[in-house]
Amino acid sequence: MELVFDAHHALLYGGVDAAARRRELDTAMLAKGVAREGCLQGQSGVSIAVEAGALLPTVPTAGGVGASVATIVSQRWSEATLHVNLEGDFTREHRFAFVGGAIGEGPIAWTVRPVFESYVAREGDLPTFVSGLGGAIWRASEHLDLDAAVRVGHQTNENVFEVRAGLTWTVGL
Repeated sequence: MELVFDAHHALLYGGVDAAARRRELDTAMLAKGVAREGCLQGQSGVSIAVEAGALLPTVPTAGGVGASVATIVSQRWSEATLHVNLEGDFTREHRFAFVGGAIGEGPIAWTVRPVFESYVAREGDLPTFVSGLGGAIWRASEHLDLDAAVRVGHQTNENVFEVRAGLTWTVGL
């Protein structure tokens, strides 16, 4: 079981109405659980996880509460790991959204491994957002992974450039 607090748009630069976008801190509180133990848990076959939770109201602008549910299917080989994500959301604006993506990681045995992602999202009748991401994951210790990446995307007539950073901290119960 994993608890996830997700925050996007904390720091924005440029783009359409950057000042308004900077005011929206996009947050979610999610829980992730393993539905099928597989290669990521030391078993054979694919690992399957389900992640669900609340899309929290944006801060400080108005917005309702939404919901998200995702399925993540993963397979690990000695040379690479592949994750396929399918997500359905009921957004804060009360529209349905679909998100799909695939993430490839380099060998798990490497201290620093490359990561690549392809991503597509569609919300209601809004234009489809497509992007690609490239970066790295650094296993700093047995319980701490740090990651950094650059995302390049496109929606309608707008190009999106994003720098991402994150950490995964594992705590035993």
